[in-house]
Amino acid sequence: DQLFTYWKTGQIEKLATLMNASFDGQDRIKTALLDDRNANWSEKIEDIMRGSGTVFIAVGAGHLGGDQSLQWYLERLGYEVIRQ
Repeated sequence: DQLFTYWKTGQIEKLATLMNASFDGQDRIKTALLDDRNANWSEKIEDIMRGSGTVFIAVGAGHLGGDQSLQWYLERLGYEVIRQ
């Protein structure tokens, strides 16, 4: 619930801090569950965005904050990412 509240209210740094704290120094697990998945998803999302029509993509709130968030990867691919 707290992750969602932080996302909804635009408190992205708090979201990232809470999510990262849940890994408690388990960097390999964090990399596998968040960072690597975000990198892979951003490329798949880019492919989807090249199609036609309207697209809805849902991810867990934990993927939306931190240094290597899904938005960070999408911005690196040239997309403007806006939280709504």
